[in-house]
Amino acid sequence: MSELKVIPIEKIRIPDVRVSSMLDNEQRALLQSTIREIGGVQDIIVRGTPDGAYELIAGKSRLETLKA
Repeated sequence: MSELKVIPIEKIRIPDVRVSSMLDNEQRALLQSTIREIGGVQDIIVRGTPDGAYELIAGKSRLETLKA
């Protein structure tokens, strides 16, 4: 079952092999301004790993924007 929780960004790892969308500069700027103005609209999805970290499932662009 899914559960909503707050996880420190530094605990989220991006797998080396994964499918992801690529944003151009205009799309990235729009995402940054949207997050700045209204916050995140869609959650980042992760799964726990045995070592207590988390592996990214969906939301690479959002995660990178939040890190910046």
